[in-house]
Amino acid sequence: MLQLLEKIVIIVVVLALIFVIAVLLTAWWWGVFAPVQVSSIEREPCFMVTVLEPDSPTHLPAQIEAVRLYLVKKGWQPLLPLGAFYHDPLSADEVIRAAEASGGWLVKDSVAVDSAYILLRTERQLVATAAVKINPIIARYKLYPVLKSWLERQGYQPARDQLVLEIYHTPDSMEVQIPVTKMDYNSPDPR
Repeated sequence: MLQLLEKIVIIVVVLALIFVIAVLLTAWWWGVFAPVQVSSIEREPCFMVTVLEPDSPTHLPAQIEAVRLYLVKKGWQPLLPLGAFYHDPLSADEVIRAAEASGGWLVKDSVAVDSAYILLRTERQLVATAAVKINPIIARYKLYPVLKSWLERQGYQPARDQLVLEIYHTPDSMEVQIPVTKMDYNSPDPR
């Protein structure tokens, strides 16, 4: 009877190890352990074409594809897909962030667009940028907390009324650019 119990314990331990290894390998494959690269840069002016009406991030892939097809149909070269957010995503919950996003593409120059689309232009500005190679499903949950912590340590705060960009370099690589200003410790937090 004791030998049977020992065999059952060994089988349970082996199965538990297999499960743990499978979970760790899946997390590694999705990029959970990938390091986030954070810095501040001077972003050059850029143009982007997005859909006119903001929607939820669940619709971003469809919006991005619609804009890509539109640009190709017009003979313009789309550069990189993006999500444009119209608020400070560090202080908003997921529901608010979801309701204020537009999908689109960076483009090289100014282009004339139809009424269903909008051409946005950003000015040269200081941005905090965070990039990671990770599955896009979990990218936001990894990038934004790291970026928020970095901003606080560096003495930056998100600039008010500026466009936040999520740029999707490859299917498994995402970058967030948030316009920032140095914190003024004598004034109240603008958020």
